[in-house]
Amino acid sequence: MSIAVRVRRLPYVEAHRGYSGRYPENTRLAFDKAIEAGSDQVELDIRLSRDGQLFVIHDATLDRTTTGTGYVHERESNYINSLTAGTWGPHDYPEQKIPTFDEVVRDYAHKVELNVEIKTNETPEGHWRRAAEEAVRVVIEHGAMSRVIFSSFSLDALSVVRSLRVKSQTVCKNCSWQWLSWSFSLCGSRLGALQR
Repeated sequence: MSIAVRVRRLPYVEAHRGYSGRYPENTRLAFDKAIEAGSDQVELDIRLSRDGQLFVIHDATLDRTTTGTGYVHERESNYINSLTAGTWGPHDYPEQKIPTFDEVVRDYAHKVELNVEIKTNETPEGHWRRAAEEAVRVVIEHGAMSRVIFSSFSLDALSVVRSLRVKSQTVCKNCSWQWLSWSFSLCGSRLGALQR
C-alpha cells in the first residue's frame, strides 16, 4: 500500500451546494457565485429521475427547494425541468432551474473541482445504483475524472463507483471506526488518498 499526498494551498475552500448561504442551493447561480468568491471546490448532490436523467438536487423530494412536489425518483425529467428552484425561502430567483448533472459537469468541471455526493436516502437501492453508474459515465464522457470526487454517506454507493474500475477519488462522509479497515481501501481524503 502506498500513500499519495496532494499538496494544496490552505485553506482549501469547498462551497457546500454552491454559495448556498446566500443563493438557492445546487443552482447554477450558487455555483457561479461560489467560483466568483474564490472557492476551490463545489460540493453538489445528485439524484436520478424516473426516466434516468441525473439532476443536481439535495433532497429526496422536490418539495423544499422547488415549485414541485413528490420524490425525484418518481418524477419524469420533463416535469423536473419545468420547475423553478430559486424562489424558496428568502430567495427570489425565478429563472433558476434544477440543473442536470450533465450540464454542470460540462460547464463547471473545467472551472472548479466538483465534489459529487451520491444521495441514497429515501431512494430505492436499484435507483441510486443506476445514479452512481450514470454519474461516472457522464464524468468520463466530459473527460473530467481528474476534476471530480465522488462522495457519499453510503459505502455501498462508493462501491458502485469503485466497481466500475475508474481512476477516481472517493470520499466516505460517515466512515465509522468499525469499518475503518475496509473503508481505507474505498475512501480517500482531500489531503491524501490511500491507494493499492
